Amino acid sequence: MKHFLRLTTAPIGLLLLSACGGGEAGAPASVTPTTVGAPSPVTITQPEPGTTPVTITQPGAPSPPATTPAPAPPPAASPTPTASPNDSAAIPRGWKSMKDMALNLRHQNANAAWSFALMNGDIRRYELRDGDRVASEAGSSVERAESYDSNYLDVGKTYQVAFSMMIEPGQTNAASWLILSQFTSMLDPGEAAHSPPFAIELMGDRLRIVTRDSSAALSTAADTQYRRQYDDSQPLKRGQWYDIKVQIVFGPSGNGQLKVWRDDVLLTDYTGSLGFNDIKGPYFKQGVYRSATPQTIAVQFKDLRMGEAS
Repeated sequence: MKHFLRLTTAPIGLLLLSACGGGEAGAPASVTPTTVGAPSPVTITQPEPGTTPVTITQPGAPSPPATTPAPAPPPAASPTPTASPNDSAAIPRGWKSMKDMALNLRHQNANAAWSFALMNGDIRRYELRDGDRVASEAGSSVERAESYDSNYLDVGKTYQVAFSMMIEPGQTNAASWLILSQFTSMLDPGEAAHSPPFAIELMGDRLRIVTRDSSAALSTAADTQYRRQYDDSQPLKRGQWYDIKVQIVFGPSGNGQLKVWRDDVLLTDYTGSLGFNDIKGPYFKQGVYRSATPQTIAVQFKDLRMGEAS
């Protein structure tokens, strides 16, 4: 299914996705809007199935001895660009400047008191408990507490996303699949649901990065390629903040590109097919989306930025 996400409230110096197991594509119809740092939010016109919804010379006599004129001052240095809060002093090689988008985050959750909280004006906290489902997914095997952005991305353009994330202390994740950040697809009329073209997942407490692609006009499970781009060798440290940067080009016919950094260390560098041959491009989602499990998990995100690279 095509998913892929509001996402924080302040322009962030960045700097989130469904795992192998399914999810719904599109944007929810009944949601709570949150605008991040810019006017004129974009309205999603296609609801997501299954949801509710940037020197003076002085003359005189006698004349003084000749002196060597003082050297001219060096030319003024060009102003150094100001780094965004999420950008470290050493920007990773390959990361580009970008024009930040105005993010318009909307929320998709069970509407429980703990589902979503905005803390200190910037930190977004998502908590998911056993049985937390959006109303239209009641009785399903998926649980979610997510935000999604209303910007649709174009195939062939280079986009960048930066954010920081922290998984709160708790039990090791036991869900068969769990997505923290994703780009999800907009299904074309008549197209079967499929998992997102890009996702940052948790397997246990280890980070995993996956992509999917199909060049078919209407993709099916048979022609969709699943690619595991990265698997952590060690679990993430709960309670620790990690800076994530994603640079992505959607290209279902073979011209896609993907780079992902964690704390400015390159985790994956891929060129090849990426994404789906859809009429409307994917959009971003972030939070917690998983297969049903009795555990409680809470994740915090901050400094979210997204834009087209230049």
